[in-house]
Amino acid sequence: MPASDDALSEAVQKLSTLATLLDSAQYERFWDEFNSDDLYLDYTADIYGFEDAIRRGVARNVGLCMTRIERETLEKWVNLSAEGFEKWVLGQTGWTVEGDMVIIPPNVENVAASGGVKGENLKWEVIRDRLLKHPQF
Repeated sequence: MPASDDALSEAVQKLSTLATLLDSAQYERFWDEFNSDDLYLDYTADIYGFEDAIRRGVARNVGLCMTRIERETLEKWVNLSAEGFEKWVLGQTGWTVEGDMVIIPPNVENVAASGGVKGENLKWEVIRDRLLKHPQF
C-alpha cells in the first residue's frame, strides 16, 4: 500500500475517533484526544474556527438539557479556563457565571413541563393500581 494511502487511512481513523467521542458526548475525552497528538492540529488547521465550532456544539447540547452546570465540568468540556472561559461564556453563550456554577437561562428544551402526552388522559389512580398489581411490587 502506498504511503499516501497509509496517511489517509490514519487520518480517517483519527478523525473518526474524534467524531465518535463528540457523538457520545464525551467532551472531556474529545479534548484530551485532540490535544494528545499534533496530527489533529495538522488535520484541522485549514478548518476556520474548528475549535470554536466544537465549543458551540457542546454549548448547544448543554443548553438543550441543563439549566446549570458546574463551572469546572464545562471548562473541561470546552477546553477553556480562567478568563478565557468567562469571556467565552458571556460572549458566545449569553449564560452567566455565578461562583462555581454556570447558569443557563430557561428555554423550551431545558425546562420540564407537565403537559402530558396529547390525546392521552391517564389518571394517577389507574397507573398506581397497575403498578401495585405488578409482581415486583
